Amino acid sequence: MVKQTKPRKTRLESQQQTRQNLLEAARVLFTELGYEATSIRGICDKAGYSQGAFYSNFNNKSEVLVELLEQYKSFEANSRKQLVDDAGGNFEKALNDMIVWFERNDRNISHTILFLEMQIHALRHPTFVEIYNNLMDEQKSFYTKLVQHLFVMRNIDPPFDCSIVAEGLMALGANEAVARRLNPKREKQNPFSAYLKLIFRIEEE
Repeated sequence: MVKQTKPRKTRLESQQQTRQNLLEAARVLFTELGYEATSIRGICDKAGYSQGAFYSNFNNKSEVLVELLEQYKSFEANSRKQLVDDAGGNFEKALNDMIVWFERNDRNISHTILFLEMQIHALRHPTFVEIYNNLMDEQKSFYTKLVQHLFVMRNIDPPFDCSIVAEGLMALGANEAVARRLNPKREKQNPFSAYLKLIFRIEEE
């Protein structure tokens, strides 16, 4: 029997794997220790690489934090867009799936901590504020387009600018992710459902 061997990775594939391993090590350490307490050496030790490997991929630690959040935001945007696409024009299905997604996503403590760490870093370092605002603007733009599409599916006019509805969703998501961790009683509440049903004028049966 001929033993099959795995094809060797290309140089580009190896570089991409190294970069992703460094990102994953940083994600774990940022979550466990906090951004400020995590060192570049610590990230390298956790991932099993030299500091030279780190600087071949990133200029500094803040770049790592931003990329981790950009990756998650991309996943978040694609997931929510897919929910709407899968609904096939069925507003009720799209909305219910969206509520379930929000509820489930609240339990992602790693992303919540990373987001809070980025906010704190921006508050402490004015040079980081522009980067933070750009990331938030991208997220707001996505949610605004998503909300606009949902109003078209619902066949009603929005009560106010869709960007405000989008900001409400972003703020609610950020707050609930923390609040539910600190107060288990909030698990019985469903603020996403209440907010979305109010905005889209859905009466409770």
